[in-house]
Amino acid sequence: MIEYLHKSISSFGRDRHRVVLFFVLVFLAFFSAYVLNHKIEGDSLLYVNSIEVLKTGVQFIDFIPMMILSTYLGLKLIMLFNFFTNDIAISWLILNSIMYVTMGLFFHALLKRIVKNNQVAFLGTLFLATNYASVAFGMAYMMDIGGWAFYIASLYFSYRYLESEGDEGNKWLYISSAVVGIGGLYKEYAFVAYVIIFGLILFRNWKDWSKIFWKVVVTCLLAFTPFLLMNIYTFIKFDQYTYLDWFLHNQNTYTYQNRPVEFIKSFGSIFNIGWFLFLGGFYILLKRLKEMFLNRNIDKDILFIALIILSSFSVLLWPVVTRVLFITMPVVIIISSLFIKKIKRPFLVVTPILIIYAVLSYLMDAYILDFVNLPF
Repeated sequence: MIEYLHKSISSFGRDRHRVVLFFVLVFLAFFSAYVLNHKIEGDSLLYVNSIEVLKTGVQFIDFIPMMILSTYLGLKLIMLFNFFTNDIAISWLILNSIMYVTMGLFFHALLKRIVKNNQVAFLGTLFLATNYASVAFGMAYMMDIGGWAFYIASLYFSYRYLESEGDEGNKWLYISSAVVGIGGLYKEYAFVAYVIIFGLILFRNWKDWSKIFWKVVVTCLLAFTPFLLMNIYTFIKFDQYTYLDWFLHNQNTYTYQNRPVEFIKSFGSIFNIGWFLFLGGFYILLKRLKEMFLNRNIDKDILFIALIILSSFSVLLWPVVTRVLFITMPVVIIISSLFIKKIKRPFLVVTPILIIYAVLSYLMDAYILDFVNLPF
């Protein structure tokens, strides 16, 4: 892991697109925070209350420890930054900005390996960074951005495992699993990445059941032990509270007249005009899938994309909330990038689309949703 970080840092300056992207992401992080002017209110207050409980050990009346259980690492990092800033809002903004930039850089590294094109990877990353959920919820006073960042980081390391040959690639598998374990202490989105890890274990070790068994055991320990320990902690400390309590609470709290319509409305807002690029990419995906079956030759990129699609179905377990649906955006943008790659001059053609897409994302809450909101 340390060797990988050293190589990544030393090669960072040699990649012009990555350097430019880094500064663009930093700008977008602070631009989003300034323009959207998020407040510590609503669900954000639950996090603040949880920080107070962690600091003082004193529980409020009717205090629900869910935020401590599911976002413990994020809360602790805010407390760490707050030691230097003495301002919860600034500490939170710094942490969210770090996670926002980290998410973008890992997605760029992943997309570059899949599409093998610097320009397309750069543009695709900006579609992720200026996504409605990224700017409206990722940079808000919430913890979602950290879960997304760890999810995408795990995808990157899983892809490195898929690319590798022999047992030398196992390090990527275990790093990916450890990232899930750490990310699970930040926000539960990170656990979705284990679907890909499990699928790749089966693919890389097919019919070697002993290897499959032990790799599943080790990766599960790395990915889920930290969260299991947190559940034990809250069970003992907070009147037998576990994640199951929160999950059942959500199932009873969120009710919908028409769940499919809610999905359509939420997906429509989260990727807006980007869906036109997705349709082109999905057509290319189907063609490559057909070729794979006809030639009876595994296309590793298509396999990887298929596993991410499979993992995305986890959104059905959660309420139909736009920020929850963001977990599907990495694969949506990867598929869209397959189409962008076919365009002769992607920067010239796609940049105007990206600008409109970004503007719509920033205006979504203030103007667009109220204007187009359907009465059902």
